[in-house]
Amino acid sequence: MKILIIFLIIFLIILSFNFRNIKRIPKITYVRWLPKPRRGMTIPPFGIFVRKEVTEAWEEKHEDVHWAQYQKLGLFKFYFKYLYEFIKNGYFKNSFEIEARKKGGWKD
Repeated sequence: MKILIIFLIIFLIILSFNFRNIKRIPKITYVRWLPKPRRGMTIPPFGIFVRKEVTEAWEEKHEDVHWAQYQKLGLFKFYFKYLYEFIKNGYFKNSFEIEARKKGGWKD
């Protein structure tokens, strides 16, 4: 079991280095499978997924902010810090979400 955990940690570190400097524009895919109430979801390094019925421009901007956060931090740090914030503060008080709402143009 310890060997599996060590292998997983090494694998994630390698992925972090491999995807850290991605400067490409993410692919935006319109889907139906996102669980409600989610309107969009950024899943590095695969891209941005937005519900087909969402038409607000701020949603794509919001997800673009998450993609920029991923580019800045790298794959491993992005997921680790996002999950830590999510567990500690919940969804709406998560600093990643606050930044994405602010820069994405979301209105209360």
